[in-house]
Amino acid sequence: MIDPIQNRYNEAKVAREKETNRILESTAPKKIVVAGPGTGKTYLFQQLLKRNPGNSLTLTFINALVDELSLSLSGLSEVRTLHGYALSVLASKGFRIFPKLPKVIANDARVLREQDVQFEALFQDDPIDPEKREFYEKRRGLYGQFYGYADIIHALVQYYKQNENEIPTFKQILVDEFQDFNKFEVELIELLAAKSPILITGDDDQSLYMHLKKATAAHIRRKHGQGEPDYIPFPLSYCSRSTEVVVEAINDFISSAVQRGFLKDRIEKPYKYFPAEKMDEEGKKHQKIIFRPVFAHFLTDYFQSEICNIAKREGGPFDILIIVPNGMKKVRFPQIRNSLDIAGFRNVRCAERQDTSVSIADGLSLIRENPECNLGWRIVLSVIATSDEFRHILKLSAAEPTAKICALAGEDCASKVRTLASSFQKLLGGEELENSELDKLLSLAGYDRRQMAKEKMREDCYSHERAPVSMRSIRDIRIHLTTVVGSKGLSADYVFLLDFSDGHFSKSKKISDQNIYDFLVAMTRARKQLYLISPDDKEAYFLGWIKPERVDRQRPFLIRRAKGRAAGGL
Repeated sequence: MIDPIQNRYNEAKVAREKETNRILESTAPKKIVVAGPGTGKTYLFQQLLKRNPGNSLTLTFINALVDELSLSLSGLSEVRTLHGYALSVLASKGFRIFPKLPKVIANDARVLREQDVQFEALFQDDPIDPEKREFYEKRRGLYGQFYGYADIIHALVQYYKQNENEIPTFKQILVDEFQDFNKFEVELIELLAAKSPILITGDDDQSLYMHLKKATAAHIRRKHGQGEPDYIPFPLSYCSRSTEVVVEAINDFISSAVQRGFLKDRIEKPYKYFPAEKMDEEGKKHQKIIFRPVFAHFLTDYFQSEICNIAKREGGPFDILIIVPNGMKKVRFPQIRNSLDIAGFRNVRCAERQDTSVSIADGLSLIRENPECNLGWRIVLSVIATSDEFRHILKLSAAEPTAKICALAGEDCASKVRTLASSFQKLLGGEELENSELDKLLSLAGYDRRQMAKEKMREDCYSHERAPVSMRSIRDIRIHLTTVVGSKGLSADYVFLLDFSDGHFSKSKKISDQNIYDFLVAMTRARKQLYLISPDDKEAYFLGWIKPERVDRQRPFLIRRAKGRAAGGL
């Protein structure tokens, strides 16, 4: 007699293999796969490249995915972000990346023209304002062979258009997360696709960058539909990342969104749980997603208590992803880091976008490489010169676009810059600096030596309260703290979505598709269990979009603190 459970596994395996093989066996030069998370896109890439080995290129927008794909496709394909690929081409022409260049030139516009221009957005969509573009290009030309992230894609598109014979050919191009590409990024892909076979993948339900860089899901929808019939669409239906309750909760949420009139142009796509013995066992342990109110004051105790409970159930290693709404990073990250530290956890990663503000260290680094670097001198002078001196120097540079800024600075300012550059060189070279010399350098760079020492001492301090006996076996559990946007490309056994409330995710009368995309991305990071943590005792409107039988609505977490115990600062 056939075991019905084993038969279910076999049927799902055959169905998934059939979908994958249809893609692998297709001879269409242009293919597009629009599928949900965890449906095997990376496996598809591997198999396609193994069948067609040779010179290939894999492109994505997200750094985390580059790391994952580079490991998965090691020896099979070159893997780059779009910006990394653009730099690899333009670097051979002598160009370099300085990510903060648009911010520098924006400050120039405020000083020279009394205009507030967001140059990061200037090169993300057509039409480009010609007057603003002219100003940007003149200043960029003054500062040397540099591009920012905002304009390097546009620059490569223009270069390829003018030099079509230099567009390379590949045996295969693979593109991931296409829903997050903007107009010029799409144009770059189209130029590459004109000479090489291409497979594009993505999911229009996970569009996160509409406001951040003018990306739009319309591009992937057009290629998947009748807008560009030369692209042949294929499905990948089975999610093997998450437990069945997570997959079904996602389907509930999407169905509810569509029924309420949202996601009007979305691509209809099947999203099914992939039954397998191991994941079924996890599903028996985690039959519902968890909704629980946890007031900020109790987060330290809650994390310690819940992670200890998880450890008892797991009996082995596991990892955790803590996600906060995008707008809560500055407020929540320090609080949560402090909370986890007090609870005894010491393997907490907080990998977010680097600080994009321009610092004197940026300028000194450039001067260290080239003592007459105009961009380096301009950055350092913006810190050490008086506002009148700096304005005068910028005006001179605008009038003499081929001049060296070090020659325009005046002897007093120039001497200060050279002294700082010398101190910076000594510091990086491991040489001893006079206390006054070091203090000045650190002060200009925005560092407080006493505060740094205090923080270091706190890190080095060991206390039984910070590492209670009950925690010692799990204090090194991997915990990753991130925002919704930062969570793309990540997954974890246990995902905690904090601040799950109408104030941050959903307001019944002001919901946008972007709110829906954000919540979907957060939900789909969970492999075993998803926790929706409310900051108050009110249910978020979005919770009602998931069938009630899939949600474990728990009572607010309240715990009496031991006398004298630290509150955690939350």
